[in-house]
Amino acid sequence: MPENVPDWLSTLLQSAVFRRTTTDPDNKRGHYFYRLRPGEVFGCGLGRLKPPKGERWGEVKCYGGAVVLGPTQHPRDGGHYATAPGGALSFLPAEIAQGLNAPDVNRVGPVDAGELAARVKAFLGTHTDNDSPQALEPICKSFDTTPSNRHSSMWDALCWAMREAKAGRFSATDAVDALRERWTDAIGGQYRGRDPDEFDRMLRDAVAAADADGTCEELAARAHGFTDAETCRVALDVIDSWAPTIMNAPNDASDRSPSWAPVDVRAARDSRSVLLPTILTRADGPCLFYRGRIHSVHGETESGKSWLVQCATAECLLIGEPVLYLDFEDEAGAVAERLIRLGVPVDVVENPALFVYVHPETPPTTERERQAFDALLNGTYSLAVVDGVTDSMALFGLSGMDADDVARWHRELPKAVAHRTGAAVACVDHVAKDSQTRGRFALGSQHKIAGLSGAAYVVEMEQPFAVGQAGRASVRVGKDRPGRVRGLGTRWRKSDRTQHVADLLLDSTDTDRTVWALDPPSRGGVSTDTDGKPSKGAFRPTWFMEQVSRYWEETDDPAKRTNSKTVDAMCAERKEQGKTQHRNMWREAIKVLEAEGFAGSEDGPRDSLVYSVVKPYRQHDDPLSDEYAEAGGQDVDNWKVQLKNDHEGGEG
Repeated sequence: MPENVPDWLSTLLQSAVFRRTTTDPDNKRGHYFYRLRPGEVFGCGLGRLKPPKGERWGEVKCYGGAVVLGPTQHPRDGGHYATAPGGALSFLPAEIAQGLNAPDVNRVGPVDAGELAARVKAFLGTHTDNDSPQALEPICKSFDTTPSNRHSSMWDALCWAMREAKAGRFSATDAVDALRERWTDAIGGQYRGRDPDEFDRMLRDAVAAADADGTCEELAARAHGFTDAETCRVALDVIDSWAPTIMNAPNDASDRSPSWAPVDVRAARDSRSVLLPTILTRADGPCLFYRGRIHSVHGETESGKSWLVQCATAECLLIGEPVLYLDFEDEAGAVAERLIRLGVPVDVVENPALFVYVHPETPPTTERERQAFDALLNGTYSLAVVDGVTDSMALFGLSGMDADDVARWHRELPKAVAHRTGAAVACVDHVAKDSQTRGRFALGSQHKIAGLSGAAYVVEMEQPFAVGQAGRASVRVGKDRPGRVRGLGTRWRKSDRTQHVADLLLDSTDTDRTVWALDPPSRGGVSTDTDGKPSKGAFRPTWFMEQVSRYWEETDDPAKRTNSKTVDAMCAERKEQGKTQHRNMWREAIKVLEAEGFAGSEDGPRDSLVYSVVKPYRQHDDPLSDEYAEAGGQDVDNWKVQLKNDHEGGEG
C-alpha cells in the first residue's frame, strides 16, 4: 500500500490485521485482513475505491483469491514464507464496505464440483454472442507463461474473459478454446505429478465469479453509478484500457532478492520460456519486436525509421493495446496526424489511456518531473517508442559517444521502461553519414548496440516516402539477441553483417490516408540483398562461378571436385571449344563461391581441398550479375554451355 492511499482509508486500515509481503520494514505492501458481517459478499475489484490511473495501490480478490502463509516454501529463492502472530480480526469498516463492489448476496453461495461443471456447460452454451471478437486478443496476450506466474495470470485472464463473454463481446467457447491452447503450450509436459485438471478447475471458478458479478454493464453500473446502457458501454472501453494494467503490474522491486545474491540456476532454467516477437507483424505472419526487450531502429534522415515505429504503434492501437510514445524530436500534432493517416481512429489517438504521448523537455530530476516519470512507469504498454535517442541523451546530460554515458542512459530510460511496463521498447536513432564505415551501428558508441536485449534494425530508403506517392524502405536486422528474427531474412551482407528481413511499403497516393504493409524480403530490394556493386577493380566472375557450380552439382566423385581437378576440367572444356582457358578466372570463381557460402570444402588426399555445393549458384538469382532479371527464365541443364548459344556475362 503506497503512500498515496487516501488519508481516510489509511486511518481505517489501522484496525486491520496486517501481514507484510516484503522484507523492507519501511514498505507498507502487504495484506490487510478483516472479518465480514453475515450476508456481506464482495466481487473482484475496488469499486468506487479504485484510484486514478497510474496510482494503483490495492485490489480485492473474490473467488480464487488466496494468501500464502508459512511455512510454505517460497518458489523464487528456496526460502519459506513466515507468518507473524496477529490477533483477532476486526469487522470490515462500513465506510470501506460501501465503496466496494457488492453483488446481490442471493447470487452467491457454495456449490459442489458437479454443479460447477454443469454451470460451465450451461454458461458456454448460453453466451455465444460475438459483438467484438477483437476484444479477446488482449486478454490472451495478458497471459504470463512463466511458471511462477502462470496460474494466477491464467486465472485473471479467465475471469476477465468470462465476464466479457457474458456481456456478449465474444463467444465464451472461443475464449476458453484460445486460453486453453495457450495454457497447454505453456505447461507442455511440466506437470510433474500436479493436478492435470488445473485449467478446468480455474475455469469453473471463473464462471462462478462471472455469474456472481453479473455482466460487465452491471459491474460498470455498480462501480460508477451509471444507469443507462450507452454510458456503461463507454465505461467498458475504459475498463478494457486499464484492466491489463491491473493484471500485469510488475512486483515492487523490494520483493526481489539482492542483485548480488547467487542466482538459482535451476529455477531460472525452469522459468525460461521461448521468447517470440509479437509486435510489428510482417505480411506473412512473423513479427519483429519482442515484448519486454529493448530494440534499436536506426537509419539516415528521412529513411523511414520513424514511419516504421509509427506503423507498429498503429498496429497496437488498432487492436486496443496501449502505447507509450516518448518523443524527443517531433511534436504531438504531427505524430497524431501520421497515426490517423495510418488508419487509427481519431478517438483512439486522442484517448490518453491508449495512446500515451509524452514530449519531455527536462530530465526527470526534479520531484515534479520524477513523479510524472514514475507515473508513466506504473502503466503497462505493449509498445514504448523512444523517438530521438541523440536528443534524449542530451536531455539527460549524456553523450552518445561515451560508452559509460550510453550504459547509464540505457539503465535510466529504455531498460527502466521495458522492465517496469513490460513493453517492447523501440529506440529511434540516426546513423553515421559514411555508409562505408558505419557498419551495423547507430551513431556514437558501440555500446548502443551492445546494450540491446532485443533486436537492432537498419532502415534504408529505396523509394522516397511523400504525400501523393508510394515509397519503400528495406528493413535489415543487425543484431538479434533472442535469435528469432535472423532466420526470417535473406543472406547476410558482408560489409555490415546485416540481413534483409522486411520491406516497409507506404502508399500515400491518396492524399488523405496512407496504406502500409511490411512485406517479406524479395528480389525487388536489389541494393539490400548483397553488398553494393563492386568497382571495376573488384571483378566478380559470375559466369565462371555458375559453370563451376553446375560442374560440382553433376560430379559425384569427390576426387574430381578438388581445386586443381575442377580448374583442369573447366580449361579442358574451353580448349575443346577453341576458347581462351582463363585458368586464373576459374580459381577466382572457386574462391568467391566458397567465400559467399555457395560452396563448402573439406580436407582431401595429399593436402587437397574437396569442394561440395551448399546451394547452387545461378547468375539470374544474383543482383550483382549482368544476367540478373534478363536471364531469369533460362533453364540450362548442363554446365557445358555452348558459347554460340550463351552470352558469357562476366567472362571478360
